Amino acid sequence: MEYSIVQALGKNYPFLQDLAYDNTEKLCIYGCGVNGELICRYLSNLGKEIDFFVDKQADSREFTVLGKKVISPSAYFEITDDIKVLVSPDNPKPILRFLQDNGVPQKNILCPLKKTEKKIRVLTD
Repeated sequence: MEYSIVQALGKNYPFLQDLAYDNTEKLCIYGCGVNGELICRYLSNLGKEIDFFVDKQADSREFTVLGKKVISPSAYFEITDDIKVLVSPDNPKPILRFLQDNGVPQKNILCPLKKTEKKIRVLTD
């Protein structure tokens, strides 16, 4: 049997557990897709509530996700001082760079994803 190693980013649950129990007062999630929703639900189940989501879709429409308001990145940049942001997209590098380029302090940017490797079996005919 032939095997191959696949690398991907997965949610870092120990990191999220630690975050749920620390004294971070204000917390938001960048990205309101599946990862953002899962992270929000996970933290909520551990007793840590997020304040809002940040997503570029909010530039063109108002909406909520899981009962939380979604604001645009430009609105977030006006209030970044004491709010930590969890970057949830599967490919976080462009968002991390975007946040840093727009003046969000590095200490306020959190990436709850970690690189994982999985050994998979290659199927042949």
